[in-house]
Amino acid sequence: MEKFLTLAIDDDPLVLRSIVAALKVLGGECVACRSWNDAEAALRSSNSIEIIITDLNMPKHDGFAVLREVRKMFPEEGPRVVVVTGDADRDRITAIKRAGFDGHLLKPYTLKQLKEMLEGLLDSSV
Repeated sequence: MEKFLTLAIDDDPLVLRSIVAALKVLGGECVACRSWNDAEAALRSSNSIEIIITDLNMPKHDGFAVLREVRKMFPEEGPRVVVVTGDADRDRITAIKRAGFDGHLLKPYTLKQLKEMLEGLLDSSV
């Protein structure tokens, strides 16, 4: 994979650090944010963010709200949005697919799963 810039949003600092570390191993750079407010500011200041990885369950702005806000900011074409969740409930997964996320990963996920997801998203954006 070529270098890529990702924005990661998670309210848990340990999870956020693990995402940043995994992306670094895969050759990417990452802007880490603990809330939608921080993420929105990062998106407004950078036009090179290709992928957003967001936790589903967060206070105030959950993953669904993040997706809606990103789609409002970029109505034509913008960063791909991947949601990460530990909730494997069938109804929740169906809701994730219907919402229009570009992908989803179930916690705990492997580095290989993350890499495959990112490769698929980066290849389809060319």
